[in-house]
Amino acid sequence: EATTTFLPVEEPEVELGQPQNLTATNITATSMQLAWAMTTSYNDIRGYRVFYKHNSYEDIKTFDGQKPLFVLSGLVPYTQYKVWVVPVGVAGNAATGEASENILQTTDTAEPSAPFITNVTCYETQKIYIEWKRPKTFYKTVDYYYIYYKSGEESIYRDVQIQANADDDQRFFLEKDNLDVMKNYCLKICAGTKSTKSNQ
Repeated sequence: EATTTFLPVEEPEVELGQPQNLTATNITATSMQLAWAMTTSYNDIRGYRVFYKHNSYEDIKTFDGQKPLFVLSGLVPYTQYKVWVVPVGVAGNAATGEASENILQTTDTAEPSAPFITNVTCYETQKIYIEWKRPKTFYKTVDYYYIYYKSGEESIYRDVQIQANADDDQRFFLEKDNLDVMKNYCLKICAGTKSTKSNQ
């Protein structure tokens, strides 16, 4: 009497390959766009795991999709990250491929926090003396300050840009021909940091 035996069919092992030419573009203070290429079939890929690390902090972003493109966000300004990518196989073959080579990329700077005005003194010689504290939070350096001023009768602020120095205490004489010693003035100070990725 004949018998029938069913043997399990093993799925062929799929080589997912290694992501090649990992690059980062469109870099901002908190994000970067990653792109890479695969030398094997994209049909065998369910998604990717993006690893990123700075100092002792390491995290993973996992996403589904075969397109080798990902915007890595939630980053810290002016921080160097080590980034690499690992492909993940389709359902039923959840194996991972070989990790890409690491790249190192530094995010852009971001705007500093607000300076703190500590003293404003008006002089009869059409001068206003201003002292302020450098922002408590800044990335890389504070490169310049904008001093905005207007009289109580004006609706639009005028401004003066000055170069910053590395001191915690900053000071400046605002001296303009159109300053009227008989008027009250409103002053604001804004700090700025130059971008490392553009000319701004």
